[in-house]
Amino acid sequence: RRRVYDALNVLMAMDIISKDKKDITWRGLPTAESQDLEVMRDEMEFRKAQLQQKKDALRELMVQQVCFRNLIWHNHQRSAEPQERIPLPFIV
Repeated sequence: RRRVYDALNVLMAMDIISKDKKDITWRGLPTAESQDLEVMRDEMEFRKAQLQQKKDALRELMVQQVCFRNLIWHNHQRSAEPQERIPLPFIV
Protein backbone atom coordinates (compact mmCIF):
# COMPACT_ATOMS: atom_id res chain seq x y z
CA ARG A 1 0.00 0.00 0.00
CA ARG A 2 2.81 2.42 0.80
CA ARG A 3 4.44 1.78 -2.58
CA VAL A 4 1.21 2.75 -4.35
CA TYR A 5 1.22 6.07 -2.50
CA ASP A 6 4.88 6.57 -3.38
CA ALA A 7 4.12 5.92 -7.04
CA LEU A 8 1.17 8.33 -6.93
CA ASN A 9 3.35 11.00 -5.31
CA VAL A 10 5.93 10.59 -8.06
CA LEU A 11 3.24 10.93 -10.75
CA MET A 12 1.84 14.04 -9.04
CA ALA A 13 5.31 15.54 -8.80
CA MET A 14 5.78 14.99 -12.53
CA ASP A 15 2.37 16.62 -13.14
CA ILE A 16 1.06 13.49 -14.83
CA ILE A 17 -1.86 13.15 -12.44
CA SER A 18 -3.62 15.45 -10.03
CA LYS A 19 -5.28 14.40 -6.81
CA ASP A 20 -8.13 16.12 -5.04
CA LYS A 21 -9.01 14.22 -1.87
CA LYS A 22 -9.74 10.73 -3.18
CA ASP A 23 -10.28 11.71 -6.82
CA ILE A 24 -7.31 11.11 -9.11
CA THR A 25 -7.33 12.80 -12.52
CA TRP A 26 -5.04 11.94 -15.43
CA ARG A 27 -3.39 15.08 -16.83
CA GLY A 28 -1.14 13.50 -19.44
CA LEU A 29 2.47 12.68 -19.98
CA PRO A 30 4.95 15.54 -19.87
CA THR A 31 6.19 16.84 -23.19
CA ALA A 32 9.37 18.51 -24.18
CA GLU A 33 7.71 21.93 -24.29
CA SER A 34 10.94 23.82 -24.76
CA GLN A 35 11.86 21.61 -27.70
CA ASP A 36 8.37 21.99 -29.16
CA LEU A 37 8.62 25.74 -28.73
CA GLU A 38 11.96 25.82 -30.54
CA VAL A 39 10.54 23.76 -33.42
CA MET A 40 7.59 26.13 -33.66
CA ARG A 41 9.88 29.17 -33.66
CA ASP A 42 11.99 27.64 -36.43
CA GLU A 43 8.84 26.90 -38.42
CA MET A 44 7.63 30.45 -37.92
CA GLU A 45 10.95 31.91 -39.12
CA PHE A 46 10.85 29.63 -42.16
CA ARG A 47 7.30 30.72 -42.95
CA LYS A 48 8.22 34.39 -42.53
CA ALA A 49 11.12 33.95 -44.96
CA GLN A 50 8.83 32.26 -47.47
CA LEU A 51 6.28 35.04 -47.10
CA GLN A 52 8.94 37.69 -47.72
CA GLN A 53 10.13 35.87 -50.85
CA LYS A 54 6.58 35.73 -52.16
CA LYS A 55 6.04 39.41 -51.39
CA ASP A 56 9.21 40.28 -53.30
CA ALA A 57 8.16 38.14 -56.27
CA LEU A 58 4.70 39.75 -56.27
CA ARG A 59 6.23 43.22 -56.13
CA GLU A 60 8.42 42.38 -59.13
CA LEU A 61 5.43 41.07 -61.09
CA MET A 62 3.48 44.22 -60.30
CA VAL A 63 6.35 46.39 -61.57
CA GLN A 64 6.50 44.34 -64.76
CA GLN A 65 2.75 44.69 -65.25
CA VAL A 66 2.96 48.47 -64.86
CA CYS A 67 5.84 48.57 -67.35
CA PHE A 68 3.88 46.52 -69.88
CA ARG A 69 0.82 48.72 -69.49
CA ASN A 70 2.96 51.82 -69.99
CA LEU A 71 4.52 50.24 -73.08
CA ILE A 72 1.11 49.41 -74.51
CA TRP A 73 -0.07 52.93 -73.76
CA HIS A 74 3.08 54.33 -75.39
CA ASN A 75 2.51 52.25 -78.51
CA HIS A 76 -1.15 53.18 -78.62
CA GLN A 77 -0.27 56.90 -78.48
CA ARG A 78 2.27 56.47 -81.27
CA SER A 79 0.09 54.30 -83.51
CA ALA A 80 0.38 56.75 -86.40
CA GLU A 81 4.17 56.43 -86.59
CA PRO A 82 5.25 52.74 -86.69
CA GLN A 83 8.97 53.57 -86.38
CA GLU A 84 8.37 55.02 -82.89
CA ARG A 85 6.56 51.94 -81.63
CA ILE A 86 8.36 49.48 -79.42
CA PRO A 87 7.63 45.93 -80.56
CA LEU A 88 6.41 43.26 -78.16
CA PRO A 89 7.78 41.14 -76.56
CA PHE A 90 10.02 43.73 -75.05
CA ILE A 91 12.20 42.77 -72.10
CA VAL A 92 11.59 45.11 -69.21
